[in-house]
Amino acid sequence: MDFLKVVCVPSRRYIPEIDDLMIKGLLERKIRLFCVVGQYAEGWEDAMDWLCVDLHDLEEQFVTTTAHCDETVEEVIDFAVQFHTTINSKLEILYL
Repeated sequence: MDFLKVVCVPSRRYIPEIDDLMIKGLLERKIRLFCVVGQYAEGWEDAMDWLCVDLHDLEEQFVTTTAHCDETVEEVIDFAVQFHTTINSKLEILYL
């Protein structure tokens, strides 16, 4: 099974009532890296961090999160590709 590296490009701020389910779905898909790009990056990164803390049944899973407020999507994709994992990981880009 491949694990995921995700680059998220949101067009709006994080809204828990709308976005928690999507984030939990990513965790169920066994992501290892969650990078967020753009002006809303910090809010989305914080949300992922808090959901990782709150989900006790996934405690064996560790997700590295990064916020990239002042970088281009291309720079963050390059970062994600180069991010070393000891487990086979594929890259997925989410435009939200």
